[in-house]
Amino acid sequence: MIWLRLSTCLSILISLLCLIAVPSIAHAQQTDTAVQEARQRMESAAGGTVAITQSSVTGLATFVATPPERPIPSYVSPTASPEERASGFLETYGNAFGITARDQVQMQRVQGPDEVGMEHVRYRQVHRGVPVTGGEIIVHLRGADVTAVTAKTLPNLDAVETTPTVAPETALAAAQGVLVKHLKVTDAKLSTPRLEIFNRGLLEGREQPTRLAWFIEATKTDVREFIWIDAQRGAVLLHFSQITDAKTRSIYDANDGSTLPGTLVRSEGGPVTGDPDADKAYDYSGDTYDYFFTQHGRDSYDGAGAPLKSTTHYCPSSSDCPYQNAFWNGTQMVYGEGFSAADDVDAHELTHAVTERTASLVYYMQSGALNESFSDIFGETVDLTNGSGTDTPAVRWKLGEDIPVFGAIRDMMNPNLFGDPGKVSDTQFICNDPNYDGRIS
Repeated sequence: MIWLRLSTCLSILISLLCLIAVPSIAHAQQTDTAVQEARQRMESAAGGTVAITQSSVTGLATFVATPPERPIPSYVSPTASPEERASGFLETYGNAFGITARDQVQMQRVQGPDEVGMEHVRYRQVHRGVPVTGGEIIVHLRGADVTAVTAKTLPNLDAVETTPTVAPETALAAAQGVLVKHLKVTDAKLSTPRLEIFNRGLLEGREQPTRLAWFIEATKTDVREFIWIDAQRGAVLLHFSQITDAKTRSIYDANDGSTLPGTLVRSEGGPVTGDPDADKAYDYSGDTYDYFFTQHGRDSYDGAGAPLKSTTHYCPSSSDCPYQNAFWNGTQMVYGEGFSAADDVDAHELTHAVTERTASLVYYMQSGALNESFSDIFGETVDLTNGSGTDTPAVRWKLGEDIPVFGAIRDMMNPNLFGDPGKVSDTQFICNDPNYDGRIS
């Protein structure tokens, strides 16, 4: 009888697993079919290839891009508002992102036109009026045409209930419990709970169940905790801090000497010094930290909150002063006179630290070329997104345009412009330069 019961239970369990798995496979197939169908219609409208990247978790499109000469028409007048043009695109091709009705997105904001004439319309995904945590679509427009779309959305939300069974007061009590247990905090201010469609996997890039959740923000001087409580079961789904504790900056002045780190002139949260080199090193190292944290989820260059140490006004010797360079020495950034005033240079040096702690690319031959190119790319990315420094079209893709007197030292659009090689076959590529001292430009 025991074996009979075990066999029966296993049969039932297998049957239930099949019932669960079949709809999942069916949904995946339906999603992929919808994306491919949308791709075909986009390519037909654009008259050329449309590149689409699909999520390995949801199957939905996460990135759509077209060649500049063959954008996707929105079929809306170029004189219409950016929202109308972007909405026209989503009405036609929204199924690539799991959007089948206009009320499944809410417009958040419009940016642009920017320096190159682009407009950017950001939407938030919603389900029956309830916002999806982290669910968004950004449509990039040039006139009436769409050149790119970035998205992170959830599919198959029809079965997700939007009526809570856990009262908001219960959710507040659970949030208070989180604060006491994990932060030893009892006096934080709690926001009014609001409903969200929450899927932890959307934030982490893995498969997770979708829940209706109460979102609560807890704040005090040194606390800003985001907390999600299951609105059906009362369990804590996720909580994390929004206080960037790891952004710990310290700025030193070498006073034209070679002793590192030098004299401490500014620490995290401290007042401005009045010295442009020191204050820019502080601001731009912070911008670089913010970029890697918000865009890539990386907590400082080592991923574990390492302090950011910078030394300005450095000279290796009295005969080499002012020093016209900057470098990462394995533990900190070091800047010659004026070099920290360029945001792309600061981000460039910190990216060397990131590369060292991730790809471990040695600074030699092709590995070294990749190391340097990654720093240039991320340095310019920070430069173009932090809202500081010179960002005009004339200096786009130039590195170091804000270095006083010295000016740009490299051009990513035209690598040979300043005597640098764009590829190993260029005449500028030299392997045995006797003047090369190992420092990083």
